[in-house]
Amino acid sequence: MGSDTASDVVDTIGDADAAGKEDIMNILLIIIGVIAVVLLLTGGFVQSLNFLLWVGLVLAIIAVIVWLVRVISGRRTTV
Repeated sequence: MGSDTASDVVDTIGDADAAGKEDIMNILLIIIGVIAVVLLLTGGFVQSLNFLLWVGLVLAIIAVIVWLVRVISGRRTTV
């Protein structure tokens, strides 16, 4: 009961140290997971914004072409 040998004390300290390392690993795993999710969302937003930028550019070019056709053809009527 009260007779802890030196190896028992070392085992107890080793178990506490392993538990502490496990807690640190869990915290690191959570931090890495959060960073991964943030980067994933950021990458998705950047890709969608890049796509929308190209769509806007194409629509602007179409608008310029339609405006030029109306100016060149002389049609000044509004719908």
